[in-house]
Amino acid sequence: MAVAKITGEFIDIQGTPFQTLDMLGFMTIKFMYPIFAAYVAFSIAGKPALIPAFIGGVMSDEVYKRFFDIEQWAPSGFFGAIAIGFLVGYLVRYLNNTIKVKTELTTLKTMLLVPLVSGVVMS
Repeated sequence: MAVAKITGEFIDIQGTPFQTLDMLGFMTIKFMYPIFAAYVAFSIAGKPALIPAFIGGVMSDEVYKRFFDIEQWAPSGFFGAIAIGFLVGYLVRYLNNTIKVKTELTTLKTMLLVPLVSGVVMS
């Protein structure tokens, strides 16, 4: 990304491999917040918190503008990713402790029910 940015300052990079490098680097940096939020939640509640926190982390940065064409929201960035990670982590931990199922259905609860409920709450 740095090479593409530096090269783009001096020459036109449209239609060159440098443009691809620039776009790839931009999207890589933009996915830093969702991954950070997901692993903050993972450190609190484990695997069931990964996907809901990743979804919330996507909404914390400007990536949603590219995918969903939403212009009204302001990105919350790094601090939003931290808040989402903690919120989802403790929500998933609370749901894991609160929802009681038979021992045969424990795997279904942790792999389907808890992430689904927390994902709906997150969105």
